[in-house]
Amino acid sequence: MEMIVRLYAVATTVTAFVLAVSTLFAQQATVRVEGTIKDEVTGKPVGCKLDVFNAQNKKIVSLESNSSDGTYLIVVNEAGTMRVVLRGHSVYRKETTLVIPATTKFTDIKQNFTVRALIEGTPVASGIFFEKNAATLNAKGRAEVDAIKKSIIENGEMRIVFTIAPDEDQLVGAKAAVQAQYDKELDAWKKAVKKLKKNQVAPPEPVRPADPTDPNPDLVRQRIASLKSYLSDVKNVDARVEFREAPLVVTHTLTTKTVEAVADVPTKKGKKAKSQAPAKSSTPAVAPATAQTHPNLTAVIGKVKRLFD
Repeated sequence: MEMIVRLYAVATTVTAFVLAVSTLFAQQATVRVEGTIKDEVTGKPVGCKLDVFNAQNKKIVSLESNSSDGTYLIVVNEAGTMRVVLRGHSVYRKETTLVIPATTKFTDIKQNFTVRALIEGTPVASGIFFEKNAATLNAKGRAEVDAIKKSIIENGEMRIVFTIAPDEDQLVGAKAAVQAQYDKELDAWKKAVKKLKKNQVAPPEPVRPADPTDPNPDLVRQRIASLKSYLSDVKNVDARVEFREAPLVVTHTLTTKTVEAVADVPTKKGKKAKSQAPAKSSTPAVAPATAQTHPNLTAVIGKVKRLFD
């Protein structure tokens, strides 16, 4: 009797082991996954590439969704948590996961994905990102450009258009400074001429200087060069990043500062009195400075197309 019990126990153990091995090595059935890929903002269908990697990081599926309706269909013959990469010339690169169940029966799964579409002209960043009248990015500017740079590197077919603007009308101040210096020299010359004695030769009259060159165009070129240097390690940067110069948005204009010249007018009694209607002369003066409100650097999505198309 004891022998029978032992034999039964052994038989049961062997049976359980065989069943376990059979289950372990049971063939994974085909799993079909279908769904749509849409823009997360507009909800419109998107055509993009879809790559599926298994747990060993081996690419097992690569396809492209239908650009007209965003639909896709993949067939998988192994179970596990898969890494899904959504990419393409018209979308931001995105990674997500897809769980394929272990099953011995043919299975259908519905799985939709969303991505952010790249649309030409979409704003990426805008602000006062350069130090005033300098080609150096401020702290906020460095953070914004770093984020754009990271996005360009991650999205190999993305294009960006930077627009760079001056901060203020520096030419007005430059002209005013030159004018002030000329007026000072001219006034000194006039005083010197009045003090000349008989037969003394007058000094040459000061020559009005030419208008100074506007420093803003050179500033913008320096800012562009600085940005190019900042992005120099981006692959194909010359083909993917465009730089544009913007005109000055806020200008400071010259105003007239009225100077009342008191004229001595003789009265009927032969005395002199101050005129009730003084003569006036106008000299240029710089308008009061106003706070900068316009951005000196903006970035938008460039033309959406494949590289070298």
